[in-house]
Order: sequence, then C-alpha cells, then structure tokens
Amino acid sequence: MAGGGNNRWLKWYDWAWTLVALAALGLLLCVISPPLARWADISRWLDPLFLALLCVDIVVRFLTSPDRRNYWRHAWIDLIVLVPIAGLFSGVPAARIAILIRQFVALCMGFWRSDRTARLISQLGLRPAQLIVITFAAAILVGTILLDLPLASANGESIGFVNAVFTATSATCVTGLIVLDTGKDFSVFGQIVILCLIQIGALGIMTFSAILLLLSRGRMAKRYEAQMQAVLGHESLAGVQEMVGFILKMTMITELIGAVLLVAAWGPTRGLDGRTIYESVFHAVSAFCNAGFSLFSSSLEDWQPSISINAIMSSLIIVGGLGFLVVRDLARLGRHPFSRRRGFIVQTKVVLLTSAILIAAGMAALLVAERNGVHSGVSWQNRLLGAYFQSVTARTAGFNTLSIKSLTEASRWAIIVLMFIGASPGSTGGGVKTTTVAVLIIWMRSALRNRDEPEAFRRRISTTTAQRAVCIIGFGIALVVLGVFVLSVTESGSAGIEFDDVCFEVTSAFGTVGLSTGITPALSTAGRLLITVVMFVGRIGPLTLALAIAGGVRRAAYRYAEETVLVG
Repeated sequence: MAGGGNNRWLKWYDWAWTLVALAALGLLLCVISPPLARWADISRWLDPLFLALLCVDIVVRFLTSPDRRNYWRHAWIDLIVLVPIAGLFSGVPAARIAILIRQFVALCMGFWRSDRTARLISQLGLRPAQLIVITFAAAILVGTILLDLPLASANGESIGFVNAVFTATSATCVTGLIVLDTGKDFSVFGQIVILCLIQIGALGIMTFSAILLLLSRGRMAKRYEAQMQAVLGHESLAGVQEMVGFILKMTMITELIGAVLLVAAWGPTRGLDGRTIYESVFHAVSAFCNAGFSLFSSSLEDWQPSISINAIMSSLIIVGGLGFLVVRDLARLGRHPFSRRRGFIVQTKVVLLTSAILIAAGMAALLVAERNGVHSGVSWQNRLLGAYFQSVTARTAGFNTLSIKSLTEASRWAIIVLMFIGASPGSTGGGVKTTTVAVLIIWMRSALRNRDEPEAFRRRISTTTAQRAVCIIGFGIALVVLGVFVLSVTESGSAGIEFDDVCFEVTSAFGTVGLSTGITPALSTAGRLLITVVMFVGRIGPLTLALAIAGGVRRAAYRYAEETVLVG
C-alpha cells in the first residue's frame, strides 16, 4: 500500500509539473509576442508564483533524495533559481529580458522534471539522428521568433522574417555569415539571443545526444546503442554522464579563461569597463564555439598586428575545433604525464597530426599566394601572424584579420579547401571533418599497397569507417556543387557577384565557417534562403549520415555474384 500510495503521489506530482511547464510557456508567449502583449501584465503576480513553485520543488526533491550529501553534484542546475530570487528580494523591478530568461528556465525545468518527457521521447520511435534534426530546427524557430521582435533590433523595428531566420540559422549552426551588422543592427537583447544560439548550437551535437539518452532512462540506449556510442564514445549511462559533465566543465572553464585574457588584452586600449567585459565574453564564446560572430564591423582586422589577440583567439578556435573526446584524452594524459601504461588513442593522434598539417599547409599557401598581395610591403612578423590566424580560422571559425575580398584567387581557393575540410568530430565546428579526410587518405594509401584494411599508428581502421568517410565527402561535394549551381542561378543578375564569390559563399555555409567575400548582405531573398538551407544541412548532414550508416541497417542474407568493373 505504501508503495502504491507513493506511486500515485509521484503521478499527481508529475501531472502538476506538466501544468506548470505549460503555464510557463503561456506566460513566455505573452511576454515576447506583440499580439499577446496586453496579457503580459499578469507576469507581475505570476512571476513570483513560478519562483515559489520552483523553490518548493527544489526543496522537496532535496529532502526526498536518498543521497542528500551528493545531491547538488547532480542537480547543480537548480541553483540557477538563486539568480532571480536575489533580484526579487533586492526590490529591483524585473525587466522584460529578466522575465524572458526566468520563464524560459521555468519552462525547461518543468519539462525536465516531468517523467512524461522521457516517455514521450522513448515512444516517438524516432532515431537519434532524426531527433537531432528536429531539435536544431526547433532552436532555429525559437531564435527566429526572438530575433524578429522589435526588442532585438537596435532601431526598435523588426529586422524581417528572412533576416531573422538567416541569422538564427547562422548562429545555431555556428556559421557566422551575417546579413546585418551584429554590433550595430542588433540590441543587447538581440546579441544575447545570438550568443545563446551559438552556445546551444555548438554543444548541441554531443550534449543533446547524451541528454536524450539520459532522459529516455536507457530505453534509447538499447535501441540505438551503436549510434549513441558512435557520437559519445560510451555505451553506458555512467560513461555518458561523465562525458556530459566534462563537456560542460571544459566549455565553461575555457570560455572563462578566454574572456579573462581578452579583457586583459583589450583593457589597456579600450578601457576596463562593462562594455569591454561584455565584448570579451562574446568573442570568447564565439571563438571557442567556432562561430565567427563579432561585435566589430571589420571582425578582427584592426587587431591584425596584435600578437596577444591572435594568440588568444586562435587558441580558443583550435581547442574548440579539436573535439571534446580529443581534449578529454589530452586532459587525462596531462594528469599522469609520466605514466607509460596509457598513451593517446588513435583518434587523438589522427586529429592532432591532421590539424597541424592543415594549419601549416594553409599558412604556407597564404604566404606564397599573398607575397605580392595583401602582404606586400608588410613586415615578416605581420605576414606570419596574418597567414597563421587565417589558416586557423578558415577551418570553421569565421573570424578574419585579413580582408577576404582583398585576397588573391589562389588564397581564396586554398581557404575553400580548408573550409570544406573543417574541424574535428565531436567539436564545435563543422565541415566534413579532419578525421574523415585523414581516413580517406589512409585508405587510399593502403589500397595502393594492396592492404586489405587501412592502417594507422600500428592500428587497423575498419573498412566500414573508410566507407563512411567516402560517403560523407561525397555528400559534401554534391551539396556544395548543387548549392553553387542554384546560387549562380538566383544571383545571375546581381552586379559585383562573381563565380568565385559564389563558390566561396556556398563552401563557407556548408563548412559552417562564416568567412565571406562580402556578398552575403547583397544576396537576394532566394539566395539568402538557399544559404540558410546549406548552413542547416551542412551542420547536421555529415553527422546525420554517419549516424544513419552506423546503425539500424540489417545485413543482407544473400550475396550477388561478383563481376569486375573497370575504373580509372
């Protein structure tokens, strides 16, 4: 009886929190939606009620927890409720932005509390790849609604639906292509929305898959175990929880260190005030997430000679582009530097070697191509800084210290190759990924040596992995070629847009880079929508394809007769 009564109580408690979440959603819509603005006044008395319910829920869950001593290690997100409580007790009237953030937290916490969320996710029957697509689309939709509000614009007028969906997609897909100046055309609220979308989009691939697995209470792990393991590198819930914790801690620590260093670098020249701190935080997050959004109209061109800015920003970009699995492997070895029992995994070795080669090759290509171009008459120190930073940022970051429009055609084509390759798997960047290209080259070398399976670092790489690499690169080439063709058609009558500009723009969108020759604001509505689709598909396409190949396909119970087809 006691157990049955307890279950009934939990059921009614679950229903109550579902209603709280729906009420929070209704209030959120009232606050942000102009047609419902007349109902926003009810937030004056509903807002404290939601805070009270959150506090009661936190206390109840703490008191009923079987392990109170370690409760806050797993429920630290609950402490976010202290922020609005402090504002409430201080007597400061809640601003509209504060209400927005507060109610969004209430909504997320409400659905997170509800066990019906886990059941719904499990019963939908969708594959993780499909749910990732839906989640990215939902984040873009929410971002579009918020950015389309007059509150998000610097002049108090809506930026228009097409511009809003383009910007929201570019931020969520951590691309950085812009049709409006982020620093001038958006208010602080709009810039914060963009920053939140960048953070969500950058961490969405790894963390969403992990949270999805945890929410489903392991049901999805059994059904799509291979796919989850391919993304997270773990098949147990304990390993997934550890990975999620590492991702969040590593992200916060890295971005915090980057912001502090940028404040120290910009403080002496720009003044140590709130604006400098805000700009430092924005650029640290944007750099680590490989987003490329900048609050400066000319990106980082004004700091091209600055060694400190180049070093800080490029380091954030590299760390964010290596991939969380690789960074964790480096961190583990760093804790035991003299231990010989364990070295780097093959993934780490391939990523580090490939990344180093690409940075060096891109740097050399830019130095050679621009010897009579933008580097003409420039000191060797500035030449090296410019070539190094542009080589680093070309693989999905999107910042620039050199004017892309002023680069030679040879430099632009070298950057196109780097943009297509992109960052590493499980990172904040895009592209076909460094390991994909490395595996393809390793496979080709093994084939030329008449080896049955590709080999690297005294390890065999499965033929399935090599086949997956071919599929991903083939998918990327097909998408870029199709995008270039369609954009050439839509912009055929536009003055000042050349074929190499179109190739550069489409590849930048596919690789989620954000570099541009300056044609993005001049694109037609059809062209902007096309680039929006390319950014979205480029961000989720290769991963979705890899996940689809990784699991869910049954082996055929038969084999056809073999016959030779001449190739080459």
